[in-house]
Amino acid sequence: MVGLFGAGIHQQLLSTPLFFEAEALIGPAGGGGLSTGAGLVWQSNAGIGYQFNNQYSLIGQYGYMAAAQGDFKAKVVTLSFGYNFTLFTK
Repeated sequence: MVGLFGAGIHQQLLSTPLFFEAEALIGPAGGGGLSTGAGLVWQSNAGIGYQFNNQYSLIGQYGYMAAAQGDFKAKVVTLSFGYNFTLFTK
């Protein structure tokens, strides 16, 4: 199980529906026999996305996750469909 938090950027590419995202994350992880040492891991991701409209987007990302201590290391590939919740902004 992993619980990560961190910071990132979201940058529109010129005046197109394409955007770039990058993030750096850190948090606790463990279980399943993973060698995470004391249980602290970090992850970094970068990717390109497409904004269909104000609510929907699609993004593909590539990243890397590793334990601060221990032998755990993994490449991360994601494809995400996004929905922009506006319930609390109106």
